[in-house]
Amino acid sequence: MTEKTAENNIPDFAKKKAYIERLRPIDDVMFEILAKDPEVCEEILKVILEDPKLKVLSVTPQDSIKNLYGRSVRLDALCELSTGETVNVEVQRSDNDNHLMRTRYNLSCITANIMEPGAKFEKVPTVCFVYISEFDVFGENKTTYHVDSVIRETGTVVDDKCYRIFVNTKVKDETEISKLMEHFMQNNFSDPDFPKLSEAFYHYKHTDGGVNTMCTILDEYAEDRLREKEIKSAKELFANGLSVSMVKKISDILSEEELKALSEEVVHNQKK
Repeated sequence: MTEKTAENNIPDFAKKKAYIERLRPIDDVMFEILAKDPEVCEEILKVILEDPKLKVLSVTPQDSIKNLYGRSVRLDALCELSTGETVNVEVQRSDNDNHLMRTRYNLSCITANIMEPGAKFEKVPTVCFVYISEFDVFGENKTTYHVDSVIRETGTVVDDKCYRIFVNTKVKDETEISKLMEHFMQNNFSDPDFPKLSEAFYHYKHTDGGVNTMCTILDEYAEDRLREKEIKSAKELFANGLSVSMVKKISDILSEEELKALSEEVVHNQKK
């Protein structure tokens, strides 16, 4: 939404502005816009990965990749480091999923997506998954959990170039990571220890240009949510035996090609 269109729709703009004022970094829509800035991601990852020399070369915000059967994986911020490593950062507010399995699935999709076709397995890229949640995933009263592959009989950690780090905003332990997580839950802050995050957060919450950008993102989110509902509805209809042509008469958003792909996915899952 541009500044002009916002002025032409004052009530709608006012509602969006009030909504934006309540947003925090942990919220998807705010994190998406913050994560577009590599310097912001770099500042966050330096703390979480405990590497002050870490450099983020590029960020692909809200990237979508698919597996062989067409299931989309939406990634909040896919970062490429100067070392060639890939780090995906995801924020999660809802505790309604198996989070360990979620990270396992997403890691496999990321690995398959960025690995060169035909490359030997020794070339499998290093991937790190940072999972920031509003709750303690493991319930063991830690702010940070590093999940490693371990040989059960000896306790030896096996380095398979796949790393999972779970960080939460719930547990407070006086560490720098915990301090950063406190800001993820605030709708207003300024901290000299996190200048890039503070500056970007202020821009999108309190400047005309930033607020208008946020309004555009909110419109895009509304469209995405509508598409998600249409996809869910279409899958249910296909599961009940309706044809692509019949569902097409009901759906105003999805194309015939998209409906065909969804129908094939439903059929494949029913055969499992």
